[in-house]
Amino acid sequence: MAYDAIVVGLGGMGSAALAEIAERGASVLGIEQFDLGHELGASSGQSRIIRKAYFEDQAYVPLALRAYEKWRELERTSGVRMLHVTGTLIAGRADSAIIEGTLSAARLHGLLVEELDAAEIRRRFPMFSPRAGERAVFEPEGGFVIPEAAVTAQLQRAKTAGADVRSRTRVLRWQRTSPRAIVVELEDGSRVEARRLALCAGPWIEDL
Repeated sequence: MAYDAIVVGLGGMGSAALAEIAERGASVLGIEQFDLGHELGASSGQSRIIRKAYFEDQAYVPLALRAYEKWRELERTSGVRMLHVTGTLIAGRADSAIIEGTLSAARLHGLLVEELDAAEIRRRFPMFSPRAGERAVFEPEGGFVIPEAAVTAQLQRAKTAGADVRSRTRVLRWQRTSPRAIVVELEDGSRVEARRLALCAGPWIEDL
């Protein structure tokens, strides 16, 4: 069978991609080399930080804002709570990339944050002992997502929308055979074909 798309790796990224593709009416196959919801990749460990004021690159902010909307949508449709807004505290030297980047992203996109000096950090968060000259940025809309619940909900969403899912199936290699066809070779010797291929294999990406 030829699919519109194949997604390799069904952790946080792959399961979400699989669900989105399936819900848009495309035929799609998701392939996972381990059990679904395994603990060997990046999508386990009970919590993953989420925030809007990304210091790494301001271009992430619109994606983060959309992600908040999609998490709440997934919670409504699945009936499972996975996004917990607790506030996040980022601390460091006043001239550090993390402090300057967070404040810059917040200013550019109009995000709600509070800048705290060392005395204010100690008063509001007495578990920390900042040095003189260190500062912090508190983002009240930051928090964490439960990755295991997210993966399970996304996979259920994908299956409901008609996606095919194969676990314990390892991809050996892939090749574009024409402008509209990619062939994926599996460890059992079989091959599957698709127009598009999404590689969401995390630390195994170099093997692919």
